[in-house]
Amino acid sequence: MRIGHRNLASLGPILPLALFRHRLVSSASVVSFFVSAGMFGAIPFVPFFLHEVQGVSSALAGAMVIPYMLFYFVGNVVSRRLMSCFTYRQMVFTSLLIIAVGFGLLMIDTQTTLLSVATYMIVSGLGTGQLMPVLKTAMQSAVSKQHSGSFPSLFGFVRSMGSTIGVSLMGLLMYVQPDHSLGIEIEEVFTLGLFFVIMALLAALFLGKAQLVIRQN
Repeated sequence: MRIGHRNLASLGPILPLALFRHRLVSSASVVSFFVSAGMFGAIPFVPFFLHEVQGVSSALAGAMVIPYMLFYFVGNVVSRRLMSCFTYRQMVFTSLLIIAVGFGLLMIDTQTTLLSVATYMIVSGLGTGQLMPVLKTAMQSAVSKQHSGSFPSLFGFVRSMGSTIGVSLMGLLMYVQPDHSLGIEIEEVFTLGLFFVIMALLAALFLGKAQLVIRQN
């Protein structure tokens, strides 16, 4: 079977740049990038701080990620229930504000208890879990059927790039210090994370007032 040039182009591995012509796709991509840079760049350093600075065992320090992951899934479920009631922008703003609160709380020190850390991780996980399905659904609703198979790759690529850059930048804050002290740098990590959240909030202004429309059979 002979494949025309147009069909051959649609089968290629290159991401269609036409996706970025839609404001909703571009805005959601920018929000996803900054949130991934902030959240997945900062959260891994919490167990490291607990183990190296507070002296918590490695097993217990690693277990502090469990509340984050559990409520990430809770946020996913809640978000899918609420998307048909609110606009994408309202959902994204609410989620980002929850993440910002979580980041502010996670500026922990040597006196912070493990129960407090677990609570702060719950807040952060709930915000992130609520956000990601909204961004993915917003992008899916904006693309045409021709590009319906491309947007999941775009979403995953943007998240991967954001998390990679976030981990790199925040790793520099944790390690590249004149006195090699780790007692204060966790605050700098989440301060940078808050900056990323603010950038995501600015990008969310361009999401518009669209919302998920449930089709009736």
